[in-house]
Amino acid sequence: MARKRILILCLILNLLFIWGNSLLPREVSARLSDRVMDVMNAAAEKLGLGPDFFTFHTDEDGDGEPDRTSLLVRKLAHITEFACLGALLRLLTDEREGAAALSALYAAGTAASDEALQLLSHRGAQLRDVLLDCAGAALGIFLVAAVRRARRGSASERGENPPV
Repeated sequence: MARKRILILCLILNLLFIWGNSLLPREVSARLSDRVMDVMNAAAEKLGLGPDFFTFHTDEDGDGEPDRTSLLVRKLAHITEFACLGALLRLLTDEREGAAALSALYAAGTAASDEALQLLSHRGAQLRDVLLDCAGAALGIFLVAAVRRARRGSASERGENPPV
């Protein structure tokens, strides 16, 4: 029972993180993404990947010159936060048929509501982000299923009852 409470708390915190970021004004969100990008680029440089490994260059202002943006970091954030959501949703369900699909449906609803919330912060909603969110959730759901399958296999090899 304590495990389920911890998972529910983690799920609530994950949702607050997702929706809280969507309610940030565009300028604040961009500054946060740029800071994360700078930290990731510093780590990438120390690993020998170059100083702008996570930087995306595009002509955002239309002047013909590529501008440094954190687009890649923002898209990776979508995938990561929804992978966590998908994993948490899947961990909260049992092994019944259709439980994974139900987790995916909840995640897709969360992704759609997340993009709708961005309209309130004057950032605009993007179908591409909903698709990235759904892909991230599917990744989290898949990883939980793979770990469960591996745990069942190793437990049955030892002659034990498989863990849930």
